[in-house]
Amino acid sequence: MKIEITKGTHISKKWGYETVIANDKEAGYCGKILTVLPSGNCSSIHYHVLKTETFWVLSGGLCLELYELKWESSAHPGSLELSDFGNPRRLILPAGTGIKVPPYTAHRFWARDKVCEFIEFSTVDNPSDTRRLIGSGPIPLALRKSPS
Repeated sequence: MKIEITKGTHISKKWGYETVIANDKEAGYCGKILTVLPSGNCSSIHYHVLKTETFWVLSGGLCLELYELKWESSAHPGSLELSDFGNPRRLILPAGTGIKVPPYTAHRFWARDKVCEFIEFSTVDNPSDTRRLIGSGPIPLALRKSPS
């Protein structure tokens, strides 16, 4: 095994940026630091077919919206639409807390009123595994207040 020093890969997003620290297909894991700016933008509503993610908030508050499928994922072989998911669960994760997001759980996130930084630990990140239901962009007016 070769030991390597890495600087990570910086990827700009509408909502902020992510730094990919590792995405090791052979070992089967990925690690990122996501920095969400209070820019008025949120991530896309998306889900993963295979990827399991665990978020751990380092600073700020992470506003998160989660949508669970209305039925077992194996019962629907094709691509899904937002109407295939139940009503969203909205929460704010403060610094020092985390959450596990299993496959087929649609989700989006945003920063409430200051910069939020969180770590994503996950299985390998493969772009073809991500299904976007609604793209990144302005936080809907109804969500600009604290999630309930």
